[in-house]
Amino acid sequence: MRIGLVTEGGYPYASGDGTLWCERLVRGLGQHEFDLYALSRSRRQEDDGWIPLPRQVGRVRTAPLWGTEDTGARHGRRARRRFAEYYGELAAVLCATGAAGRTAQTAWAGQGGQGGQGGRAAWAGQDGRAAWARQDGAVPVSRSDDEADRFAYALYGLAELARDTGGGLAGALRSESAVRALERACRAPGAHREAREARVPDLLGVAVHVEHALRP
Repeated sequence: MRIGLVTEGGYPYASGDGTLWCERLVRGLGQHEFDLYALSRSRRQEDDGWIPLPRQVGRVRTAPLWGTEDTGARHGRRARRRFAEYYGELAAVLCATGAAGRTAQTAWAGQGGQGGQGGRAAWAGQDGRAAWARQDGAVPVSRSDDEADRFAYALYGLAELARDTGGGLAGALRSESAVRALERACRAPGAHREAREARVPDLLGVAVHVEHALRP
Protein backbone atom coordinates (compact mmCIF):
# COMPACT_ATOMS: atom_id res chain seq x y z
CA MET A 1 0.00 0.00 0.00
CA ARG A 2 1.18 3.52 -0.77
CA ILE A 3 0.39 6.02 2.00
CA GLY A 4 0.43 9.80 1.70
CA LEU A 5 1.50 11.50 4.95
CA VAL A 6 0.89 15.25 5.27
CA THR A 7 2.65 17.13 8.08
CA GLU A 8 2.76 20.77 9.14
CA GLY A 9 5.90 21.90 10.92
CA GLY A 10 6.89 18.32 11.68
CA TYR A 11 8.28 15.17 10.08
CA PRO A 12 10.75 14.85 8.42
CA TYR A 13 12.23 18.11 9.75
CA ALA A 14 14.68 17.52 12.59
CA SER A 15 13.20 20.35 14.69
CA GLY A 16 9.58 19.60 13.85
CA ASP A 17 6.64 18.93 16.14
CA GLY A 18 5.60 15.30 16.32
CA THR A 19 8.67 14.14 14.41
CA LEU A 20 9.36 11.26 16.80
CA TRP A 21 5.77 9.99 16.59
CA CYS A 22 5.74 10.12 12.79
CA GLU A 23 9.14 8.44 12.68
CA ARG A 24 7.81 5.54 14.71
CA LEU A 25 4.71 5.33 12.54
CA VAL A 26 6.62 5.21 9.26
CA ARG A 27 9.25 2.75 10.48
CA GLY A 28 6.60 0.60 12.13
CA LEU A 29 4.78 0.20 8.81
CA GLY A 30 7.80 -0.98 6.90
CA GLN A 31 5.72 -3.15 4.57
CA HIS A 32 4.10 -0.05 3.03
CA GLU A 33 5.42 2.79 0.86
CA PHE A 34 5.16 6.43 1.96
CA ASP A 35 4.96 9.72 0.12
CA LEU A 36 5.60 12.69 2.42
CA TYR A 37 4.09 16.14 1.96
CA ALA A 38 5.77 18.41 4.49
CA LEU A 39 4.88 22.04 5.23
CA SER A 40 7.64 23.96 6.99
CA ARG A 41 6.95 26.75 9.48
CA SER A 42 10.17 28.77 9.24
CA ARG A 43 13.43 29.17 7.35
CA ARG A 44 15.28 28.02 10.46
CA GLN A 45 13.34 24.77 10.47
CA GLU A 46 14.31 24.15 6.85
CA ASP A 47 17.94 25.01 7.58
CA ASP A 48 18.01 22.43 10.39
CA GLY A 49 17.44 19.74 7.78
CA TRP A 50 15.69 16.37 7.87
CA ILE A 51 16.17 13.30 9.98
CA PRO A 52 17.37 10.16 8.12
CA LEU A 53 14.49 8.61 6.22
CA PRO A 54 13.82 4.87 5.96
CA ARG A 55 13.77 3.11 2.61
CA GLN A 56 9.97 2.91 2.44
CA VAL A 57 9.78 6.69 1.97
CA GLY A 58 9.73 7.04 -1.79
CA ARG A 59 9.04 10.73 -2.30
CA VAL A 60 9.15 13.94 -0.27
CA ARG A 61 7.51 17.17 -1.37
CA THR A 62 7.80 20.35 0.66
CA ALA A 63 6.16 23.78 0.74
CA PRO A 64 6.76 26.75 3.07
CA LEU A 65 4.05 28.25 5.25
CA TRP A 66 6.30 31.07 6.44
CA GLY A 67 6.90 32.93 3.18
CA THR A 68 4.76 34.39 0.45
CA GLU A 69 5.20 32.58 -2.81
CA ASP A 70 4.05 34.84 -5.61
CA THR A 71 5.47 34.55 -9.08
CA GLY A 72 4.17 37.98 -10.00
CA ALA A 73 1.76 36.45 -12.51
CA ARG A 74 -1.67 38.05 -12.80
CA HIS A 75 -4.94 36.44 -13.81
CA GLY A 76 -6.69 37.23 -17.05
CA ARG A 77 -10.34 38.21 -17.26
CA ARG A 78 -11.72 34.66 -17.30
CA ALA A 79 -9.53 33.59 -14.38
CA ARG A 80 -10.58 36.66 -12.40
CA ARG A 81 -14.24 35.73 -12.91
CA ARG A 82 -13.55 32.21 -11.68
CA PHE A 83 -11.69 33.53 -8.66
CA ALA A 84 -14.52 35.92 -7.79
CA GLU A 85 -17.04 33.06 -7.98
CA TYR A 86 -15.08 30.58 -5.84
CA TYR A 87 -13.76 33.05 -3.29
CA GLY A 88 -17.15 34.71 -2.96
CA GLU A 89 -18.75 31.34 -2.27
CA LEU A 90 -16.09 30.52 0.32
CA ALA A 91 -16.62 33.84 2.09
CA ALA A 92 -20.40 33.41 2.05
CA VAL A 93 -20.21 30.00 3.72
CA LEU A 94 -17.74 31.16 6.36
CA CYS A 95 -19.95 34.10 7.29
CA ALA A 96 -23.22 32.15 7.34
CA THR A 97 -25.45 31.86 10.40
CA GLY A 98 -26.26 28.20 9.79
CA ALA A 99 -24.59 25.27 11.47
CA ALA A 100 -21.21 26.41 10.19
CA GLY A 101 -21.57 29.87 11.62
CA ARG A 102 -22.77 28.64 15.01
CA THR A 103 -19.99 26.09 15.24
CA ALA A 104 -17.40 28.67 14.23
CA GLN A 105 -18.61 31.08 16.90
CA THR A 106 -18.52 28.39 19.58
CA ALA A 107 -15.23 26.72 18.65
CA TRP A 108 -13.13 29.55 17.27
CA ALA A 109 -14.30 32.92 18.64
CA GLY A 110 -12.31 34.37 21.46
CA GLN A 111 -9.02 32.80 20.41
CA GLY A 112 -7.66 36.29 20.82
CA GLY A 113 -6.07 38.30 18.03
CA GLN A 114 -4.85 36.86 14.78
CA GLY A 115 -3.87 33.22 14.66
CA GLY A 116 -4.80 31.16 17.74
CA GLN A 117 -2.50 28.90 19.70
CA GLY A 118 -1.19 25.79 18.02
CA GLY A 119 -2.32 26.96 14.58
CA ARG A 120 -5.95 26.20 15.42
CA ALA A 121 -7.59 29.51 14.51
CA ALA A 122 -6.61 30.96 11.16
CA TRP A 123 -8.17 34.30 11.99
CA ALA A 124 -9.94 36.12 14.72
CA GLY A 125 -11.00 39.74 14.39
CA GLN A 126 -8.58 42.44 15.45
CA ASP A 127 -10.50 42.65 18.73
CA GLY A 128 -11.03 38.89 19.00
CA ARG A 129 -14.74 39.06 18.17
CA ALA A 130 -14.94 36.54 15.37
CA ALA A 131 -13.07 33.67 13.79
CA TRP A 132 -14.06 32.28 10.44
CA ALA A 133 -11.39 29.86 9.23
CA ARG A 134 -8.87 27.34 10.43
CA GLN A 135 -5.27 26.89 9.33
CA ASP A 136 -5.49 23.13 9.64
CA GLY A 137 -8.32 23.09 7.07
CA ALA A 138 -10.80 21.36 9.40
CA VAL A 139 -14.49 21.64 8.53
CA PRO A 140 -16.93 21.88 11.48
CA VAL A 141 -18.67 18.56 11.91
CA SER A 142 -22.10 20.15 12.36
CA ARG A 143 -21.97 21.95 9.02
CA SER A 144 -25.11 21.21 7.01
CA ASP A 145 -24.82 19.15 3.85
CA ASP A 146 -25.56 22.20 1.72
CA GLU A 147 -22.89 24.28 3.40
CA ALA A 148 -20.40 21.43 3.21
CA ASP A 149 -21.04 21.10 -0.52
CA ARG A 150 -20.60 24.84 -1.05
CA PHE A 151 -17.44 24.87 1.07
CA ALA A 152 -15.93 21.97 -0.89
CA TYR A 153 -16.98 23.52 -4.21
CA ALA A 154 -15.17 26.76 -3.34
CA LEU A 155 -11.97 25.09 -2.13
CA TYR A 156 -11.74 22.66 -5.04
CA GLY A 157 -12.50 25.50 -7.43
CA LEU A 158 -9.64 27.60 -6.07
CA ALA A 159 -7.31 24.59 -6.23
CA GLU A 160 -8.24 23.95 -9.86
CA LEU A 161 -7.76 27.62 -10.66
CA ALA A 162 -4.25 27.54 -9.20
CA ARG A 163 -3.46 24.43 -11.22
CA ASP A 164 -4.89 25.78 -14.47
CA THR A 165 -3.28 29.22 -14.31
CA GLY A 166 0.10 28.17 -12.93
CA GLY A 167 0.42 31.28 -10.77
CA GLY A 168 -1.25 34.42 -9.56
CA LEU A 169 -3.44 32.88 -6.87
CA ALA A 170 -1.37 34.25 -3.98
CA GLY A 171 -1.77 37.77 -5.30
CA ALA A 172 -5.49 37.27 -5.93
CA LEU A 173 -6.03 36.05 -2.36
CA ARG A 174 -4.55 39.32 -1.05
CA SER A 175 -6.22 41.54 -3.63
CA GLU A 176 -8.88 44.21 -3.25
CA SER A 177 -11.27 41.81 -4.98
CA ALA A 178 -10.84 39.30 -2.14
CA VAL A 179 -11.40 41.95 0.53
CA ARG A 180 -14.52 43.21 -1.23
CA ALA A 181 -15.86 39.65 -1.46
CA LEU A 182 -15.41 39.30 2.29
CA GLU A 183 -17.14 42.61 2.85
CA ARG A 184 -20.12 41.57 0.71
CA ALA A 185 -20.40 38.29 2.59
CA CYS A 186 -20.34 40.12 5.92
CA ARG A 187 -23.10 42.51 4.85
CA ALA A 188 -25.27 39.88 3.15
CA PRO A 189 -28.63 38.81 4.64
CA GLY A 190 -28.11 35.85 6.93
CA ALA A 191 -24.52 36.72 7.83
CA HIS A 192 -23.50 36.09 11.40
CA ARG A 193 -23.74 39.02 13.80
CA GLU A 194 -19.97 39.09 14.44
CA ALA A 195 -19.34 39.08 10.70
CA ARG A 196 -21.73 42.00 10.17
CA GLU A 197 -19.75 44.02 12.71
CA ALA A 198 -16.41 43.46 10.95
CA ARG A 199 -14.47 46.60 10.10
CA VAL A 200 -11.85 47.23 7.44
CA PRO A 201 -8.90 46.07 9.63
CA ASP A 202 -10.82 42.86 10.34
CA LEU A 203 -11.44 42.25 6.64
CA LEU A 204 -7.79 42.82 5.82
CA GLY A 205 -6.79 40.47 8.62
CA VAL A 206 -8.99 37.63 7.47
CA ALA A 207 -7.83 38.06 3.87
CA VAL A 208 -4.22 37.64 4.99
CA HIS A 209 -4.96 34.53 7.01
CA VAL A 210 -7.13 32.92 4.37
CA GLU A 211 -4.26 33.46 1.92
CA HIS A 212 -1.90 31.86 4.43
CA ALA A 213 -4.20 28.87 4.94
CA LEU A 214 -4.69 28.30 1.20
CA ARG A 215 -1.11 29.01 0.13
CA PRO A 216 0.14 25.43 -0.40
